Amino acid sequence: MLDALSVLFLVTLPAASSLDSVFAHLPEMHATRLTSAVVVDGVLDEPAWHGGEAITHFIQRDPVQGGEPSQKTEVRIAYDDAALYIGARMWDSSPDSIVAPLARRDSYIPADQFNVFLDPFHDRRNGYYFEINAAGTINDGTLFNNDWDESSWDGVWQGKVHRDAQGWTAELRIPFSQLRFKKQEQYLWGINLRRDLPRRNEKDWIVFTPRSESGFVSRF
Repeated sequence: MLDALSVLFLVTLPAASSLDSVFAHLPEMHATRLTSAVVVDGVLDEPAWHGGEAITHFIQRDPVQGGEPSQKTEVRIAYDDAALYIGARMWDSSPDSIVAPLARRDSYIPADQFNVFLDPFHDRRNGYYFEINAAGTINDGTLFNNDWDESSWDGVWQGKVHRDAQGWTAELRIPFSQLRFKKQEQYLWGINLRRDLPRRNEKDWIVFTPRSESGFVSRF
């Protein structure tokens, strides 16, 4: 159970990188406590998703490393006593070109996709990932040893999407019961976010691993 203190997600920057100047502007991300319920239906019509702090500072990893994203992405994070909530707006100038194939859970196929990576231990080595594409197909798994991932873990969580004339939106609810972390007065986690646009072969991140380097969770 979380208390009324704000949950704080700290972006931990790499100690040394040729792209340190690109990452240096990244602020801390704060999750806000919900004051009303969120219905996880993919439609961002609750008060939690309007106003307040939005995360918009994505950076291209592919195809142009360090470049500006071709499309804007806006993410907000909230929580209550039971779960973490994430609302994401994927703006798209060509919504009719969104790639949204249906697939089985944990079956990766190219699609417009939104990805959340969490390090609730804040040990910079281990964590979880949660993915949802524009058709509502979800994937998840664990992260370990800083660079590795494994997809056999299936968490119990919710994810829904909605498409409209502005692009598409996603709503995620991740119960705290699915995550391992210690009870504290204030919570400090690592987080990373990614958006995939397959028609442009584009991946946009909050913070990414440069092609000539290693280390993933340690950069959250």
